[in-house]
Amino acid sequence: MKLNRVNQIQFLRFVAFLLLFVYHASFWIPGYPSNQLSGLFGLFFFLLLSGVMASYSLYQKEDIEPTASNIFNYFKQKLIKFYPLYFITNLLAVIYTVPSFMVANHSYRELFIKGIEFIATMLMCQTLLLKPYIYNAASWYVASLIWLSLLNIPFSGFSRKIMKKDKAIRKFVLIAVLGIVYSLMAAVIATTVFHLDESNGITAHPFIIGGVYVTGMAIGNIVILIRERYPSIRLNKRLFTGIELAVVAMSVATITYQGPANPVLFVLPIILNCFVLIVFMLGYGNVSTLFAKKNLVKLGNITFEAYLIHQVVIFLFANVNNWSTDSRLGNLYALSFCFVTSLVLAFILHQAKRNWYIDSHKTKQISTSELQPIRNSVAIENAI
Repeated sequence: MKLNRVNQIQFLRFVAFLLLFVYHASFWIPGYPSNQLSGLFGLFFFLLLSGVMASYSLYQKEDIEPTASNIFNYFKQKLIKFYPLYFITNLLAVIYTVPSFMVANHSYRELFIKGIEFIATMLMCQTLLLKPYIYNAASWYVASLIWLSLLNIPFSGFSRKIMKKDKAIRKFVLIAVLGIVYSLMAAVIATTVFHLDESNGITAHPFIIGGVYVTGMAIGNIVILIRERYPSIRLNKRLFTGIELAVVAMSVATITYQGPANPVLFVLPIILNCFVLIVFMLGYGNVSTLFAKKNLVKLGNITFEAYLIHQVVIFLFANVNNWSTDSRLGNLYALSFCFVTSLVLAFILHQAKRNWYIDSHKTKQISTSELQPIRNSVAIENAI
């Protein structure tokens, strides 16, 4: 079934990337809040959006049954789409992080450990092995997302059955709540029973964040049901504009909060992002109309490439400059240089990937009407 595009979400993707960029470059920002709320907000936005877009895109493919063959082919397509840039950025990182003195000093044990870590990273297993932040530290998200994508087709088949029943929206709301509860309980067990912490990546492990991902998939189905069953509410543009402004205001207040970290602050970005995604996936207000402007959408389109590249750019620049600068002007230069460099490289890579993807389908002699959804899918199907 055909669903409308959600261009307004693209700009929000860029905002989430900006929050993560600032978090990863926070050593150049004196006074950056220690509660890490802005980083968590960006992280959970991407994680929930990944689930939302999985439901949204699979709903349009009614012929996909939850068979082993379909799941494998879907998983393979995700690997083909994500892996090349994942591989390149991690290879750059490993070349730079394996210093020559290990070879010169015959530090074979350290080299062996680095080699095992590299193999684990190339197999996208670093989060499963509780080593999520080695080499390109940002790539853990792609690795976890690949494994979580195994849930997409089975959940889609399960969702279709729920959608045919009464009170389907309530049931998906319950699933969304249970997903959050599961992730919170898993995080508590990991910290209290197994004594793990963020250095082990408790907010990166698929078994822990999987609940939030399922919450995102449930939200995707809630949006679809609202669009289909209550089409008349889109006419109340003034009301939805007010709701969108309220959600934006609450998001800004959360991101800029300077207070100490506590468990409530861990949950707040998840819950607030649920509302952000429902409101802006519907896109019935004037704020959504603004966010759907062509130039803002272009910023969101390069988010995946910018996300994978930015950590490597920051790492290389910071190492050259000993991880610090001596002045506010120097900090501003470091932030600006790394941010602009990440965006420029992301734009070049995105255009190259997009052109290759379109050209490869042109060679199969598909029609223009079939080609346009392919162009669209390059931009919106994946959440990062």
